[in-house]
Amino acid sequence: MKITVLDAATLGEDVTFEKWEALGEVTVHKTTPAEDVVNRLKGSDVAILNKVKITADVVAAVDSLKLICVTATGYDNIDLEACRRRGIGVCNVVGYSSD
Repeated sequence: MKITVLDAATLGEDVTFEKWEALGEVTVHKTTPAEDVVNRLKGSDVAILNKVKITADVVAAVDSLKLICVTATGYDNIDLEACRRRGIGVCNVVGYSSD
């Protein structure tokens, strides 16, 4: 499984990714400008993000995507209808905002 973190800088400096690395190949980007989202997600099964926008165009261009995990509350930066049509799950990361 390929997991791509698009905006790790929003998570803080003390976050580690070992648990995710046990699940597959993890690629971490500190930030991702809108024009790089599709290229960074190509071949990814899982996208982990906070503030990056996932538009209908992104969903259409990344056919490998199965799950989007948001490291915040709310989904206003994700086109949920486009995800539903493609069968892509969208959820909050477990344990958000907890110790």
